[in-house]
Amino acid sequence: MLAPIKKVFSFNIGEESLKELKLIAKLYVNEKLEKEYKMDDIF
Repeated sequence: MLAPIKKVFSFNIGEESLKELKLIAKLYVNEKLEKEYKMDDIF
């Protein structure tokens, strides 16, 4: 709670973890919006 906001949201992630995060994000967005979107359209 006392860390600077830039430090909290500044991190590195490996390529494999990034692929997994993108997949999870896509599944979540498609589920919540009840429509399939291309991730390139969102990010």
